[in-house]
Amino acid sequence: VSSAAACMTSFIASPFPAKVDYEAWLKLPEAEKAAALAATSSSATFSELPPATSSRERNDSSAMVALYTACLKGQLQELQQLHSQGIALDVPDDDGWRPIHYACREGQLEVVQWLHERGVALNVADNDGRWPIHDACSNGHLAVVRWLHEHGVSLNVTATKGYQLIHTACNNGRLDVARWLHEHGAPLDVAGDSGRRPIHYA
Repeated sequence: VSSAAACMTSFIASPFPAKVDYEAWLKLPEAEKAAALAATSSSATFSELPPATSSRERNDSSAMVALYTACLKGQLQELQQLHSQGIALDVPDDDGWRPIHYACREGQLEVVQWLHERGVALNVADNDGRWPIHDACSNGHLAVVRWLHEHGVSLNVTATKGYQLIHTACNNGRLDVARWLHEHGAPLDVAGDSGRRPIHYA
């Protein structure tokens, strides 16, 4: 059983268990967290949060795992309910991933739009300098990429090591995204810090 699965066992059984090892959850690699969140039941509903003595306590509890899950799986009704209970919409995990990153990773455009309407920034980077648009590109969610760009997100953003959107798309075999990026000005010969160009990732 993976560490991610172990952290999520009680959460999958009940959205708001008495206690979730949230500190352990935050330390997991982002890929493990995303896989564990994706494994949760898509039919889960989120009811009242357990009692909390402060808004900070709520935002440091299993509620944040529920928030990430709702964004990842496009559960807008549950997301709205969590927000109505005082859960912040822009709290990062230890990798700097925020709810907007999770939503863009899975192509949940309606969730992305809803978050942005409530003031969530679209141009926030994680600890590796990756913006939400990087996650949309790497997973082939062209509709999300287009919407982000239409709402002011640059196509020239660079993550650590000079990793641009065109590199991300090519590295993950997202031809439609790479083509669209090039049609909108992304050069095909741009090199990252290592000197590798998009063709090296394709």
